Amino acid sequence: MNAIPKLIIIKERTSVSNWVVQHDSLGWTRGFLGISNVEATTSTAFSNNIAPTNSSFTVSTYSFGDNTNTRNYIAYLWSEVPGFSKFGSYTGNGSSDGPFVYTGFRPRYVMIKKIDTGTSEGWFIHDTMRDIYNPTQTYLTANSTYYDQILVTLDILSNGFKIKTLASYANTSG
Repeated sequence: MNAIPKLIIIKERTSVSNWVVQHDSLGWTRGFLGISNVEATTSTAFSNNIAPTNSSFTVSTYSFGDNTNTRNYIAYLWSEVPGFSKFGSYTGNGSSDGPFVYTGFRPRYVMIKKIDTGTSEGWFIHDTMRDIYNPTQTYLTANSTYYDQILVTLDILSNGFKIKTLASYANTSG
């Protein structure tokens, strides 16, 4: 890669095990997320407390779905590309006039996952193909078979997006 990855997703190729997700804003010494389930971060470190570089990444020696002996895996790594991709986090304010998230460009795809401990929220996806105009009302979920669900949740703007809901998956206070 030409940059340090901000998002890493690993999946065992031959089983139905969880998709293991690590995001830069979680910190590389903290737990990880899973796409197949809805739990918040686990307490197990994803990378043996080693941050990735632009040439390598480390997986845990704990066999939680990303490093079982004799099994084959696929890994997807993303880094930020100015004007194209941005990875980050925000803190909800519990208001229908939620936080604005700056990306520096108009995003075409926004994926949201609540990471608070003890949460059971899924992965929510908004895009500009289903909703050309604001507010976006249609979303998908990455962890279930729900598709084209309708709920007014955010405005996709020229330089980021604005949360417009009190829904717990996107805007719980704190």
